Amino acid sequence: MILNNLSGSQVCCLDFTLCEHFVVCFHVTDNEETRIVSDALSPATIHQPPATELDHDLLVMPLINLDSDAVFNDTSAASYILFSNSDVSAPDISHVVVFDDHCYNEPVIAQNENEVEPTYDEQPEERIIPSRKRKRNENLWKKNKRKKLINAGKEYVSSSGKTVPAKQFPGLKDRCCRRHCAEKLKNSECETLFNQFWAIGDYSTQNTFIAGCVEQTAVSTHRVPSSSVASKAREHVRKFSVQTGDRVVSVCKTAFLTILGISSGRLNTVMRNQRMNGGVTVTDKRGKYDHVQQRIAKDKVQFVVDHIKSFPVNDSHYTRAHSESRQYLSTRLNIRKMYTLYVMKCTELKQEPVKYWCYRNVFNNKFNLSFHPPRKDTCKTCDTNKILLDNEKQPAKKMEIKCQHELHLRKAEIVRSHIQIDREMTQASTDHDSFTFDLQKVFSAPSVSASEAYYCRQLSVYNLGIHSLTTNHAYMHVWDESVASRGAEDIASCLMRYCSEKANAGVTRLSAYSDACGGQNRNYKVALMWMHICMSTAIKLIDHKFMVSGHSFLPNDSDFGVIEKATVKNINNIHIPEQWYQTIEQCKRKEVAFKVVRMQQNDFVSITELAKYATIRKTDDSGQKVEWLKIQHIQIRKDMPMKMFYKYSVQDDLPFDCVSFVRKGRPLKQYSLKLLHSEPRPLSVEKANDLKKLLKYVPPAHHSFYEGIIKHARKENDM
Repeated sequence: MILNNLSGSQVCCLDFTLCEHFVVCFHVTDNEETRIVSDALSPATIHQPPATELDHDLLVMPLINLDSDAVFNDTSAASYILFSNSDVSAPDISHVVVFDDHCYNEPVIAQNENEVEPTYDEQPEERIIPSRKRKRNENLWKKNKRKKLINAGKEYVSSSGKTVPAKQFPGLKDRCCRRHCAEKLKNSECETLFNQFWAIGDYSTQNTFIAGCVEQTAVSTHRVPSSSVASKAREHVRKFSVQTGDRVVSVCKTAFLTILGISSGRLNTVMRNQRMNGGVTVTDKRGKYDHVQQRIAKDKVQFVVDHIKSFPVNDSHYTRAHSESRQYLSTRLNIRKMYTLYVMKCTELKQEPVKYWCYRNVFNNKFNLSFHPPRKDTCKTCDTNKILLDNEKQPAKKMEIKCQHELHLRKAEIVRSHIQIDREMTQASTDHDSFTFDLQKVFSAPSVSASEAYYCRQLSVYNLGIHSLTTNHAYMHVWDESVASRGAEDIASCLMRYCSEKANAGVTRLSAYSDACGGQNRNYKVALMWMHICMSTAIKLIDHKFMVSGHSFLPNDSDFGVIEKATVKNINNIHIPEQWYQTIEQCKRKEVAFKVVRMQQNDFVSITELAKYATIRKTDDSGQKVEWLKIQHIQIRKDMPMKMFYKYSVQDDLPFDCVSFVRKGRPLKQYSLKLLHSEPRPLSVEKANDLKKLLKYVPPAHHSFYEGIIKHARKENDM
């Protein structure tokens, strides 16, 4: 099997034995058609899955019954992955190994049956061990960057801060020696040799080049020297030559050193090492001393590994970053306790334990373990796929499930990457703000420890957190259910207040991120509120992107975790909503405190007045059905009022579809949003009665608050 990638700089391979079952995964962009172009596919039967277009990201096409070797040409500039399996079981596409082109010899495509198919140099497989430790990237170290510049002859800054200029060819002197080397070579030829030598950029390869240009032989005869010059007698004779074009020109030592721009010391070191190594040039060994005597025995390290493996672990949430590696130990453990148990084990077995730093190093670099249980809710799609994969026996269906799961994880990662991109973009801009928003779990008031409270309905307190990615500040919009509810218009009212403040500060573009909750975030009411914000403020463009369900962990969740952690001790001493608000304000001490925005009755507005001029259409301008539950990106533009641009992906290279909310025959006129609730929201009769029961656990100073709420409760005949 020959794999030929004509356009890409990398070849993606999987470690499986080639056989009769192959799958080719093409990465495509936009809606362009993907083709497999090859004359060698004539004996193959191509089976395409029924309209399985995986959201323009991954198109899977199984090729069955390949009777001969095939050549896959990448003529559409799309990279691909080719894998197979000899035992007809589904390959694991989660472990893809990427090899650069230079790792293998360049393949030669066979022209006829008599030609021998090329072979590749076998590369030793190196298993990537997941770890909780951040992997160091030595290419980013300052000293390694400096070393690369030195080996390339470029300008660099030394460790002492001195700027060393780049190497330049000085030119040969007219009379450098009696051989008249300057007359044998043109100055342009010498400069080309100089540039080619320093373009190598690798110290060891340059030394090999130097050794190849020098012929070193032992001196055949010696004159009988006087005692004063005996120690200066040469033992070897060197002949220097350079090649320019088809000519090999002999030069003197001075000309040779000048042409390559090296010192006599480096030349002597290269030739001495070659002579001591039997004529073979050795690689650079500087900084590569092997500390064999200081190395800890392998059996001791293995005992540490076995001891760590003896602790029971729990799997984490099925995200791509963690599902294959991250596991969790008991919350009662830490590295110090584990090391103490390890020392006790060694004492029982009469073994000498390793030091704590060694135990910690093994734990960090050979394992990906943490000490707290997963705090994120699991994804129902991932849970379902895991159950299906564990119980599916047919390879074809198992492969389809894996591909669907891979796409699901990829979509989640793409949205998360956009958060980081927008964070960096808005931090460098003054007129662009990005933020995430989410509704925290409901608080209850009064929060008392009496057992009767578990059987009584309590007053609900809401908190919509808005986390600014631009400033890394969090704004908590709080209210209780007597003020407003937690529907789409309530959430949109909080967003309008935040966006209006940003517009007054000079912001003209907003990027918002939220989960995909249809009742609160992904609906036409929120879309109408975005339109109202664009039409009534200086905001010109709003992008609202939705996280993938089950993978919607946002910065707001970290903020909510801080609040919940701070309320553990005082949760039974909170009697009214205002005490919840004060707790949120005081829970963050070391960093910037949360800004609590107490939402009042007049802060919540209804979008009904704008909806009178709108038609919520089920199809877009091209006649396609608008599937709200699949939308991942909504864009509202000031210059195109009452129009919503949307797409089912957050990829920038995919075009938007447009749906117009303009009502025919009723042009948009001046309007004013009315209050969502003109008076306090009435509680149910059951909840009002339960609050009366709990008043005996509430200090009398707070009774007036609940009495004012209870008197607005619905009457029984209103139910």
